[in-house]
Amino acid sequence: MHTPPSEKPEIGEDREVGSTKLTTAEAARYIGVAKSTLAKWRIYGKGPSFLKLGHAVRYLQRDLDAYLASSTQLPTRKL
Repeated sequence: MHTPPSEKPEIGEDREVGSTKLTTAEAARYIGVAKSTLAKWRIYGKGPSFLKLGHAVRYLQRDLDAYLASSTQLPTRKL
């Protein structure tokens, strides 16, 4: 489907809700960790899913939200 020029999304913005692509710095700020933490997680296969577009790494906002939701912990109960 062709998008008319007046309706093209801004760079980094997609039409689908939650599909905004974030840089490593933006993603780190969004989830509250250091950029270096995201880089280490990528190396060790941990953390949120990411996209590799050529040499560029991008994170989808919905993947960051899913990662945060899956990381939620319930408090432990003292016995």
